[in-house]
Amino acid sequence: MYSRMKTILVAVLILSITLLNLIKTDNEISIWERRKLKQFPEIKVETLVSGKWFLDFEDYALDQIVFRHEFRQLKVWFEESVLGKQDVSGLFSEKNHIFKMIDYKSITELERFVAYIESLKEDYFHNNKIYYVHIPDKTSYSDREQLVQMEAATEAFLKENLLGLSFISISNKLSLEHFYETDTHWRQETLHPIVDVIFDGMDTQIQYDEKDFIIKTHPSFLGVLYGQLPSHREHEALLYMNHPNFQSYSIFDYEKGLIDMYDESKLSGLDAYDVFLSGASPILEINNPHAQTDKELIVFRDSFGSSILPLLSFNYAKIIAVDTRYVTSSYLSGTIDFSKDQDVLFLYSSGIVHNFETLR
Repeated sequence: MYSRMKTILVAVLILSITLLNLIKTDNEISIWERRKLKQFPEIKVETLVSGKWFLDFEDYALDQIVFRHEFRQLKVWFEESVLGKQDVSGLFSEKNHIFKMIDYKSITELERFVAYIESLKEDYFHNNKIYYVHIPDKTSYSDREQLVQMEAATEAFLKENLLGLSFISISNKLSLEHFYETDTHWRQETLHPIVDVIFDGMDTQIQYDEKDFIIKTHPSFLGVLYGQLPSHREHEALLYMNHPNFQSYSIFDYEKGLIDMYDESKLSGLDAYDVFLSGASPILEINNPHAQTDKELIVFRDSFGSSILPLLSFNYAKIIAVDTRYVTSSYLSGTIDFSKDQDVLFLYSSGIVHNFETLR
């Protein structure tokens, strides 16, 4: 009797899900996974004959199934709580944060990253003051000692082998509270002490007053890690710091044209972190007419740079920010004037250091 009842319940569940799938409207995107979802594949004779249509339909059906997000949450709960897994596909939860383990590379791979930095120095910077800031991975602030040690070894290697530049360490000034709970990035509103350390290493002082900023809040932020390790946690707040001076800045993105310091249209998109300088950009130029100097800064950066550049901008008349994930380093010679006495800052997170092949 019990077995029969269980069979009936399973059949009813499957039938209900099937019926709901038939009547529901397909979603175009998944806010939680931050990606576009598969749509019903066009029926063509050639794709039917080759079998490709059926493969596309399977992907579509998996993307559009009702309660997809809830099923993904259930899967994570089962793997963590029932199977007792320490991580799910390289992700784990701790202290209300989601962490993603990076693939720490061998010494040989780190040497190749150092060689990449050396090649940029040799090609473009001969008499410049050059600084390097290493941004530790968020996992190094977890309780997993092995990850803490791997990050410490990475920083020690870079500090010892990046010659001819000033290495500025910020690792002991950061803590888990500096990072979003559901994302890999740091929180802009926590970065004043970090900027202070960076400028101290560059033998200068912060040229802004914290009290002059206008704090704006986006209350419903879910970072990239939430989509990779779905849970029942609530949204968190994303804060960004506006300043009256920013209204008169001229910020030029070499791909998009003139942009604002904060692109609030991004807050309703797939990645709200793109509010900072409109997200990824090969090259952008920040011109500050209020600067007390005519000094310029060239920053080689990754996505962490987007949220700290507004704070660095007060000390320079111009900042040129370069992301060589999206532009080849050889392209720079015909685009940027390196003849001036600019300060140069390499600002890279550990995720880039250990995946430097993404740099071009």
